[in-house]
Amino acid sequence: MIRIFCILSLMAAISCTPVETVGRGASGTEITVLDRIPAASPGSASFAARFQSFRSARGLPAVRADSRLTAAARRHAADMARNGFFAHRGSDGTKPSDRVKRAGFSPCYTAENLGKGSFSEAQIFSAWERSPGHRRLMQNRRVTRYGLAQNSGNWVLVMAQPQPC
Repeated sequence: MIRIFCILSLMAAISCTPVETVGRGASGTEITVLDRIPAASPGSASFAARFQSFRSARGLPAVRADSRLTAAARRHAADMARNGFFAHRGSDGTKPSDRVKRAGFSPCYTAENLGKGSFSEAQIFSAWERSPGHRRLMQNRRVTRYGLAQNSGNWVLVMAQPQPC
């Protein structure tokens, strides 16, 4: 069985679905192991339906895909793949809110979930749903827009609320 490491920052109390916690990084980030599973193309209608169903079941407002957030997610996933890192901070030092603004979106609120591995959309969503930190961000009432991307096993879900707040 092939194993990969999923390293996450503590930004907004994000954590990975713990299959097995193997330690903590220098900044206190949790390091866990996830099984490698087959990949799919990101951003499908099935992901949108899954996200809507997740929020609706909790009495939360609907969310919709936003091309600017998708562009920010794509750029970050590509940056991580190209530069061989896995973090919320980009290789140029940018935070998720910086990348969202750079993509032309004016946010009141920005959150980001990361995942690493050859997951399908259903599998990465399920992993985020089972993770308390990721789930907390996905059920934040302020989230009204999202963008999803995957590049070389680097999954990025950017969630935001546009201005005005």
